Amino acid sequence: MRRVNHPDARLIGTGVSAVLLSLFSVACGAASNTSVGFGSCPRHIQDIFRTPATHRPTGAVAPNDPLAGQVCVYSDNKGAPSILRFSGLLPKTRARTLVSLLDQRGGRGYSCDGGDPALIRLRYQSGRVLSTHVVGCHPELVSTPAGLEALPPAASLAVEGLIDPPLTAGPRVTRVPDYIGLPLPAAARAFGRRYPAAGQYAEPVDEVEDPSVPFGQVVWQLPLPGSQETAGQASAEFFVAVHSSPPCQADQLSGRFRNGEGLTGGQHTGAVELIDTSAHPCSLRGPITIRGLGSNGRADTRTVSEPVRPTLVLSPDTTLQTLGQDPAAALIAGLEFVGDRTNDPAGGPCRPHETVPKVWALTLGNGDTLRLPNGAPGEGGRFLTCREWLAPGGGRYNDVTLLGS
Repeated sequence: MRRVNHPDARLIGTGVSAVLLSLFSVACGAASNTSVGFGSCPRHIQDIFRTPATHRPTGAVAPNDPLAGQVCVYSDNKGAPSILRFSGLLPKTRARTLVSLLDQRGGRGYSCDGGDPALIRLRYQSGRVLSTHVVGCHPELVSTPAGLEALPPAASLAVEGLIDPPLTAGPRVTRVPDYIGLPLPAAARAFGRRYPAAGQYAEPVDEVEDPSVPFGQVVWQLPLPGSQETAGQASAEFFVAVHSSPPCQADQLSGRFRNGEGLTGGQHTGAVELIDTSAHPCSLRGPITIRGLGSNGRADTRTVSEPVRPTLVLSPDTTLQTLGQDPAAALIAGLEFVGDRTNDPAGGPCRPHETVPKVWALTLGNGDTLRLPNGAPGEGGRFLTCREWLAPGGGRYNDVTLLGS
């Protein structure tokens, strides 16, 4: 992911700067910290995750009802005490969302602090203040009084959005709008109106299960609202609220094959995109297997099995026309695979042995099956491979995930 620097607003405090993020509350510094139950951030901390440790597999990182949060960001100092760079306050709704992200398990990608360890404090109605420390890479780790565990990739991404320093204003700097609180379709339309040029994108990147927020509402975004970014290079990545939903059934789903491009070494990429056409959201469960079938109904390719990333809930009432929208206006699943386009395993050219499936047969985690044509109009052509060769993952991650994430 491209790192984007975050809001400058105004720098206050003495000795150590504190950055006022628009996602944070309206003031920052010793007085405002005290007024919401936090002391000033420590000027130095000693990183504590320098040796491998056992990670807790279950249990909440923090209670999910904080009244406020405080973030203290430090410069990693190669084993010496880390020095405070800046700090900020999170209001109740933002602190709650961050806790939901911290408590997620699993997910695609990796987690890393990017050299910016952080101390996160959360205050509760009882007056208790819970402190967590996040630091490290591959994975980033989070420590609480209850124990130590790997920070989920989505949480690491969200924390990364909190801890970038401000840009210096310049002639080609713009501020990022606030999409938080909008339904995903409305956020996508707002982004499209503001940034119609090619090469600028907005995507859902993760889901946060939170029954207190309307389904499909944006609860977090990167870059953060009010952030500065270079004009003409706009992007927005949305974290979207979902609810616990029943497993998807085949009769709820539709989709399409999307042809990809050749990669180095003669590989041919392709993907299947799945949508929920029913009136209710559903949770896609895995693993999902896929194979190509010929016109005679027999297998034309190997069978590929791909796991489903956690909490993959699809938006209801989604149509095939939605698949053509950019930016994405719904929660859609994507499954990628690759074939060998040019090289025959026997050593000769593949053209005499090309395999071009007629349809793709998918089997869901519950055993339901779904078939999609290979190469309908608007899908960029048909997928082909050498003999029966098929393998998972045309991208960095060999799993089923949100389209665009």
